[in-house]
Amino acid sequence: MTVENQALGNCPFCNARVPKHQAIIKFETNGEQRVFAECPECGEVVDPDSAG
Repeated sequence: MTVENQALGNCPFCNARVPKHQAIIKFETNGEQRVFAECPECGEVVDPDSAG
């Protein structure tokens, strides 16, 4: 498994990679999976951009 596969995406504030183990909550809304995680760089709780 590569590091890319272990990340949720990028922080929208500082653009750091947010690893999967930083996830705080996972849920589904309108049939879509959502995840909020703590950014390891800036410490903000974010909805990582998985496209990044």
